[in-house]
Amino acid sequence: MRKKYIYFYLLPLFFSALFLFNNAYAQQIPETPAAEAELFHLGAEINTPYSEYMPVITIDEDYIYFQSDRPGGMGQTGDFDIWRSLNKTLGSRRPVFNSPENIGFPINSEGFEGLPSVRKAEDGEWEMYFTSVSSMGRSGPDETNIYYSRTIHGKWTNPEPVTGINTHFNDRMPSISLDGKLLYFSSDRPGGFGKDDLWVSEYDNKTKRWKNPVNLGLKINGPASEISPTIHTDGITLYYSSNKKGGVGGFDIYVTQNLERKDLTSWSDIKNLGIPYNSVSDDEHPSVNLGGRYMYFCSNRDGGYGNFDIYRAKIPKFAKPIVVVKMQGRVHEADTMKGIEANIRIEGRQDSRNITTDLPNGSYWANFINNRIYKILISAPGYEPEEFTLDLREIHEPDLINKNFLLKRRTGIPSEFTFNISFSNKLGQKLKPSVYTKLLPTQKKEREITPVEDKAQKKYIYRFNLHIPAEIEGAAEVQRFINNLSVETSATLPGYDVFLESFFPKNYIDITQKDIGRQFDIDYTMLKLGSEFPMTLPEDLKNMRRIYTIYFQTNIYSEYKEEDRKNLMKIISAWKSAPEMFIEIHGHTDAEGGKPHNIWLSKRRAENVKKFLTENGISENKIIIKWFADSRPVAENKTEQGKSKNRRTEIFAYSKEDTNAKNK
Repeated sequence: MRKKYIYFYLLPLFFSALFLFNNAYAQQIPETPAAEAELFHLGAEINTPYSEYMPVITIDEDYIYFQSDRPGGMGQTGDFDIWRSLNKTLGSRRPVFNSPENIGFPINSEGFEGLPSVRKAEDGEWEMYFTSVSSMGRSGPDETNIYYSRTIHGKWTNPEPVTGINTHFNDRMPSISLDGKLLYFSSDRPGGFGKDDLWVSEYDNKTKRWKNPVNLGLKINGPASEISPTIHTDGITLYYSSNKKGGVGGFDIYVTQNLERKDLTSWSDIKNLGIPYNSVSDDEHPSVNLGGRYMYFCSNRDGGYGNFDIYRAKIPKFAKPIVVVKMQGRVHEADTMKGIEANIRIEGRQDSRNITTDLPNGSYWANFINNRIYKILISAPGYEPEEFTLDLREIHEPDLINKNFLLKRRTGIPSEFTFNISFSNKLGQKLKPSVYTKLLPTQKKEREITPVEDKAQKKYIYRFNLHIPAEIEGAAEVQRFINNLSVETSATLPGYDVFLESFFPKNYIDITQKDIGRQFDIDYTMLKLGSEFPMTLPEDLKNMRRIYTIYFQTNIYSEYKEEDRKNLMKIISAWKSAPEMFIEIHGHTDAEGGKPHNIWLSKRRAENVKKFLTENGISENKIIIKWFADSRPVAENKTEQGKSKNRRTEIFAYSKEDTNAKNK
């Protein structure tokens, strides 16, 4: 009985303590004065009686992307599309946007598209990750998925599902980091802590795939829903929304930082942005500009035009991202103002990257994070490298640094380079074939090279001289000229397979080196007829059965008629029934064109047929290819009818038993 009385007297104390605790927690909600917050509704330029949701501002506030179900979409009114608007008062305190435009096909469709995230890629094009659903023209699992598209010359490519991230649950609201290496998103997949959790995936440059996503952990995620993550351009500060208990209203906006960046689950204390950013309604998807001063977000609070409207506000001091410092300038010659196409290597404690200058001015720009020291190395072909240390430990506000780099020219760039080409067989014995070369893309006809005997090394040398035209001046121009060249080399010798290879001068000549090489040795190996094959082959075609012949148009090697495709599929079916069978493919041409071209063309014809067969099930080690250029005509090359019969690829079949019988 005494215990019951004790509990009776303790209950008021318990509820009083709980009340005080809740009040204490409520007091943690900050409130920023209205004049300081500068919160305002974007007005009729952006908002309508329909929903304007998930705003994304580009880093310089020049464009705003968002989703809306307003009229004028790709589908019927009520379906969400992605829209875009240009800021026509860039740099002003309050931006004014143009009338939004639907970004159209192929990103938008008749279905749902929204929740976008955009990034400017290193090549100057734009990348977009967004949310949609699978349909007849868009593959992907059930529920919502994340898709990827990028611009090529200003036009968006067909969206592709993000492999490795999408599941049969709702995967949505992507946010791509500035460097494109981390993709944050919200998902209700298994393995989380609540209804919707925040996850992140890292891009693997080796496999060109996204790694298995990682849950951001209990510090961020909980029993409620965490949605609309936005990683700032600093790569450290994360904004998101949650409807967890203790907030101002429904969904509130929160901020946290991964300061050490040691792993993707170590986050600082979570902070509610407070009033007036959060209201008794839903406040979602904060998007913060590059300088970290202003935030765009959507809300269905009172006073708007529709369900959700877009607002802009000044970030409170405690929620600002790491300070971003922009450095810009030019790289040009020390004795002139001529811009240089240079590589700028940036090395920091947790940030190593390469950027290139833009021609013709040699201009560049790069973003840095304050409170750090960076080492910057500027290099360009034909110029002395320059090193620079950028110390940002005393920078505490967003800043712009103007810095030009002046590079001195190297001297002594040769006007001619020599490639000494030699041939041998697999035993190392030196060969003296007939050799032709063609410099692409500048040389239209092949040129035969006369060998010079090197008695000391007991080999024949074929010298190919690469001349740098006199009108090409400057190291960068010379290197650019070399980078575009290839040398096609063909060789024929009785008893050996026809040889055709290309080498690239840029792999040998490096203008950036102090001592630039002038002569280079290239050693090629020629194979005896049949030496590369896994068995002793018959010397003629008596024990091989010609099973099909494909005929080609002039200079064509990869186009097949529908009849050819059907017959190739029959060959594949026959091989699957008798996998011990071997296939030999012979490529041929007519007599038009030079010898090197016909060698190349006949080889490509044989290779392309082999590719078709292997892609459809025949083992690669069961196929042998040979190419004979125009050396084995079946008709005279004097008429078009005869030439058409010579432009062919022949397919033969045989087995080991055929060969063994011949050898007996």
